[in-house]
Amino acid sequence: MFTISFDFDETTKKIKNLKVISSDPGAPTLQVLDNKIQLTQAAIELIGAKVGDKLVINYWTVDNQTTFPVISLATDKTEEGCKINKSLTMAYRGKQNEILKIYGEKFTIEPFNETMFKLTKMEEENLAEEETDLENTNNLTLNNFDYEF
Repeated sequence: MFTISFDFDETTKKIKNLKVISSDPGAPTLQVLDNKIQLTQAAIELIGAKVGDKLVINYWTVDNQTTFPVISLATDKTEEGCKINKSLTMAYRGKQNEILKIYGEKFTIEPFNETMFKLTKMEEENLAEEETDLENTNNLTLNNFDYEF
């Protein structure tokens, strides 16, 4: 399975920043969207969470040099955190969202210690460094693309 993202300018009819990310729907992943976080079922199971639980994202620093995001279950009902809803998303707005996006927008989740899970950035393949003009693409077929699925 692939996730394809791009920016489309409606006035100029041009595409910028075309990216393709290969992803396995059964893999534990987390994706940062505009105002929320999308988790896969595998991620929820790995963390040991369920719908209605709260998750907390913090940042772990190693040797005062390398910092990376980690995710964990809120330890009790009074701890701050974001509640997982039925669609396996959780609200994640404002400064929190901006800070996490510094580290990436799509992550794999892997065990870090007994209660925390490390978020590791998934690499994107940037397919278009330049703008693509849609007005000149009327005769495109799948054979015209260099990228293979």
